Amino acid sequence: MTCILPLLILSWKIRSALWWTGTEVDEELLKQASQTASEAVQNMRTVRAFVAEAWTVEFYTGYVNRTVSGASRGAIVTGLAYGTSTCMMFLAYAAGFYYGGYLIEEQGVGFQAMLQSLMAVMLGSIGVGNALAFVPDLDDAKVAAHDVLEILDTESKINAVRPTGSVEKMGDGSIEFKSVYFQYPTRPDVAILKGLSFRVESGQQVALVGPSGGGKSTVIALLQRFYDPSEGSIAIGGTDNRMLNVAWWRRHCGLVSQEPVLFDMTLAENLRYGNAEATEDNLLRVARMSKMDFAAALGGPFGWDDGLGPRGSRLSGGQKQRTAIGRALVRDPSVMFLDEATSALDSASERVVQDALETAAVGRTTFTIAHRLSTIKRSDIILVIADGRLVEQGSHDELMSRGGVYYDLYTKGQQ
Repeated sequence: MTCILPLLILSWKIRSALWWTGTEVDEELLKQASQTASEAVQNMRTVRAFVAEAWTVEFYTGYVNRTVSGASRGAIVTGLAYGTSTCMMFLAYAAGFYYGGYLIEEQGVGFQAMLQSLMAVMLGSIGVGNALAFVPDLDDAKVAAHDVLEILDTESKINAVRPTGSVEKMGDGSIEFKSVYFQYPTRPDVAILKGLSFRVESGQQVALVGPSGGGKSTVIALLQRFYDPSEGSIAIGGTDNRMLNVAWWRRHCGLVSQEPVLFDMTLAENLRYGNAEATEDNLLRVARMSKMDFAAALGGPFGWDDGLGPRGSRLSGGQKQRTAIGRALVRDPSVMFLDEATSALDSASERVVQDALETAAVGRTTFTIAHRLSTIKRSDIILVIADGRLVEQGSHDELMSRGGVYYDLYTKGQQ
């Protein structure tokens, strides 16, 4: 039995290694299958609109079938390893009985001594077998620990919880891009910004326009410090933004995006997401500024304690946007980012939201990305960005008089 023990351990070691490799592949396939199912459920209208139910099921089934194939291979490996170890164990018993009989008959060993030795070997092998039975659980724990530790060991270069920056001042409030180059980490070979440079003074209304994919939304992402430039620098009030305290800087910024993300909370709780310490008077003030006429405090049907439903489903598109504007304003930000905030609205809702945005922008540095160029005619500076470069800048009248890229974009938009 002692001679067989290394073979038992080896068989389980091989099984464990093969199982670990197969589990990693199966987990990735299950993750992709779950993501496919989740996206299909969340975007059910799109799936039905394109009559893509069968294709989606086929796509999902493909991942599941590959997982089943991998699990079947793993079961075969486990069965072979278990069968081999069990076979070796019983072979050891047989060898023990055979050799014990030989010792009694030929060597004169007492039956009691032989039986004691044989029972010790048998009970020992049972203990080893019981221990080996926990190998699958050990493998499961190994996989789980690997996933958890991988997350815990991942360190973000930009961490608002444990920020590295210590500066908490904006100086003169100016914002300057200095020869900024940038590639997204997931696409390191694709340059999004290519030496972008501009300067904005405090309180100015800035519009970012240009062809789709030119880098406009990337500018806002960099200003919010979700990423750092690959080359060049961004200065806030003359200070490199990498020196600023990340959490402090973001508390001074407000964001209204194209598709506002609201939570399954009350109206007041959604507004307080921007500032947890906001009083009811603060909420009323920002509700007026953001034209939230649907709030009960302004004569509408929604009280502060009324739930908005999952993703704000009880509100219309325009009401969602005005709630998002109020959420941004409740923290009284120094800088506002408006990323195509009216592009998904009908003309009536757009006028109301545009009025709210113009009210929100007063006294603040504002960066606006707009698909309808008529909404940014009053901007102090219009930055025309194409292919990651600044191709034009100036006021609406200045750019129209030049007859360049902005002129072409504006005239096409009016047709």
